[in-house]
Amino acid sequence: LARKQPNKLCNGFMDSRLWLELWTLVHSKKAMTVVDTDEDDIIGSDASAETNLGAQRVSWAKMFFMTLGFCGAQIAWGTQNGIATPTLRELGLSHSSTALIWLAGPISGIVAQPVVGAWSDTCKSRFGRRRPFIFASGVLVCCSMLLFGYARLIGQQLGDGTGAHDSKPMAVSLAILGFWIMDFSVNALQGPMRALASDMFVAEQQSMAGGIFALQNGLGGVISYGLGALDLVALAHGAFRTQVRALSVIAVCCVMICVSSTLLLTAERPFEGAKHEAEDGGCG
Repeated sequence: LARKQPNKLCNGFMDSRLWLELWTLVHSKKAMTVVDTDEDDIIGSDASAETNLGAQRVSWAKMFFMTLGFCGAQIAWGTQNGIATPTLRELGLSHSSTALIWLAGPISGIVAQPVVGAWSDTCKSRFGRRRPFIFASGVLVCCSMLLFGYARLIGQQLGDGTGAHDSKPMAVSLAILGFWIMDFSVNALQGPMRALASDMFVAEQQSMAGGIFALQNGLGGVISYGLGALDLVALAHGAFRTQVRALSVIAVCCVMICVSSTLLLTAERPFEGAKHEAEDGGCG
């Protein structure tokens, strides 16, 4: 404007139209700045609200028990690592066949965690986004572990031979089925557990939550391998006929306690965000 009207600006004789243009220009830029800033703030607050739905500040003790389900997952892993190979070998599988069965671990890690994680993001259950998957995965972990531990006994009831050198096709099939279901269900349990921690705890406590997750990981390993080092058959006074069955039952009890602690202590709210959900999406 100054370049267009140099004489009027220098002499201080702006007409009303020039004042109006200057006032409109200045205030329109201020309005644009305010609108842009407010829009960014609104978008940021909405994204934060969706990301931290139900986030709360809790004590480290409550956080420990809220994340105890991750310890249960590690107990299941450790028990499986300790009993799987000897059990499969006793059922007559070769080293190469046993190695192929162990492919369940990486395959389930590639498939189960991303699929379950994405599915839980859009879950609209009244119990929350993560808790239904944690509950279902925990049930599958317990059932598959019992199936693996009692595969020989169930196979005998279904017609397998009882001799040391008899073929055991039913027991082998059931053990492999239980092994693979266990791997997929443990991976499906871990994904929602990590996502739940991100949902439930405020940003300032995320690093503490990561440390407690690491603690749960180590604690689960100590419990599972420690139990494996004990003579559980003798300690149980004949309640179990084999070490594998004893470990399976005790590990199932530990998983149930740990997962129940997480489910009971986390008051997850249903997710109703519209930005990354379809109207008919979710797990019901």
